[in-house]
Amino acid sequence: MNYKIFIFSCLSLAINPLTYGQFDTFDTSQSSKSGTNIYSTLPGTSYRDYSKPGMKVQKSTFGGGTNVYPTLPGTSYRDYSKPGMKVQKSTSGGGTNIYPTLPGTSYRDYSKSGMKVQKSTSGGGTNVYPTLPGTSYRDYSKPGMKVQKSTFGGGTNVYPTLPGTSYRDYSKPGMKVQKSTFGGGTNIYPTLPGTSYRDYSKPGMKVQKSTFGGGINVYPTLPGTSYRDYSKPGIKIEK
Repeated sequence: MNYKIFIFSCLSLAINPLTYGQFDTFDTSQSSKSGTNIYSTLPGTSYRDYSKPGMKVQKSTFGGGTNVYPTLPGTSYRDYSKPGMKVQKSTSGGGTNIYPTLPGTSYRDYSKSGMKVQKSTSGGGTNVYPTLPGTSYRDYSKPGMKVQKSTFGGGTNVYPTLPGTSYRDYSKPGMKVQKSTFGGGTNIYPTLPGTSYRDYSKPGMKVQKSTFGGGINVYPTLPGTSYRDYSKPGIKIEK
């Protein structure tokens, strides 16, 4: 499971990763009108890497919802040559739809599959699953994810589910999102397959308010620790 995809999903849904227990609140109204910029930072710093493209999360002026689109390197200007995403409350069956948009627009690309985020009717938590191209119907042939408060050690577990179900796939690793006991912020780290135990052999991530220039820093941590890996780039989220 990819951490960046998970963080990106949180941001797309206007969820602040620092409020790590609130994954059942998908309120896109939290996105500011001017939008939120997400960009790469230079290794070990909170300085923007101007050579790389970023993303912008912004309320849609067409059809409601929230647009997520790529920006030109070093700017907050939309890259109209590339596709984006739209996050929108579902009009069918509740929940929230996430789907790809045609390059430079907020129009849905009906040829591509999307995702749906929905409260689970089995065992609590929130299900995230793929949808058939151009629809909000679940693709039962593909695996999904479940986000659930941990009953062991606090925090929130994120784990893969078997295709077409909300049952955990115990053969695959998951993730845990937990408040840091060292230096503040929130830790995100991989867990051993089928458990909520940390996999100390793999790196994780930390989400922390920036002490330089405002915003939120997201950066990789050394395997099994909450210490920053200064050799690798991170991400900054800024209004």
